[in-house]
Amino acid sequence: MSSERGALVVLTLAALVAGCSPAPGPDPDTVLEREWSAIVEAARGQTVTWGMWTGDPYINRYVEEFVKPRMRERYGVEVDVVSAVGGDIVQMLMTEREAGARESAIDVMWINGENFHQLRQIDALLGPFVDVLPNARWIDSENPFIRDDFQQPTLGYECPWGNVQQTLIYDSARVPDPPRTLDALASWIQEHPGRFTIENGFTGMTLLKAMLTHFAGGPGALDGPFDEARYQRASAALWDYLRPLRPFFWQEGRTYPEQLSQLHQLFAAGEVFFTMSNNDAEVDNKIRPGAHPDDGARLCPR
Repeated sequence: MSSERGALVVLTLAALVAGCSPAPGPDPDTVLEREWSAIVEAARGQTVTWGMWTGDPYINRYVEEFVKPRMRERYGVEVDVVSAVGGDIVQMLMTEREAGARESAIDVMWINGENFHQLRQIDALLGPFVDVLPNARWIDSENPFIRDDFQQPTLGYECPWGNVQQTLIYDSARVPDPPRTLDALASWIQEHPGRFTIENGFTGMTLLKAMLTHFAGGPGALDGPFDEARYQRASAALWDYLRPLRPFFWQEGRTYPEQLSQLHQLFAAGEVFFTMSNNDAEVDNKIRPGAHPDDGARLCPR
């Protein structure tokens, strides 16, 4: 957390070079040359396999109760969701490409910028396809968070379907005056031993990246080709900041929650006073069913 802008995460969908299954679909080499109405008609009766992260019950419910029924009713398309994270998808597609497979086990996927970059390197994505979508006119293609992903122009090979900001969530009953800078956070952690930690997964890594950016000089400081010297300076500053705080972390920094759900559980039980999310609506989602204290509040680093 710093006085600089927090990390923004653009959720994206990308289509693979293979078509839908099991019915024979349009040739992926020519499908994007068709009118949209012809694409919609050709999709009827087919099944689309969607590889996505399934760790959020609210997103899962949205897909199961809204997306799937409407795809079936409006377009005659069945949506088959398979649980898949980015690294596994990249490895699977690399194997398929090396084997010369014409079709993939997954048709469309939810990925992050790193996975997008990796899949573009092996030419595994169908596209450019975004301009073919009727709703593309509502996308601000000049927005830098949409135009570029992982410092690579998207060029119509991925379509955004969400935009969220990393958020620290705190219990305002226990933390009435939350720290709003990294220095203030360090002081708070030392004054409240055992009440803060960082999870080992993607969300915790995103927080560390935001901190690294802060120590590098703020947003944009690490843009461009990799600079070893610049990275080493920022990395050293980050670890100089974190190392003295480790004994004051939950479990004295000897262990960390492996998943975000475990950190949420610690927060709900009152063991730690902060949790985090890459969804700035997370606190509302958790308060409604009683998973978080009613005094839960969000803090989006700026």
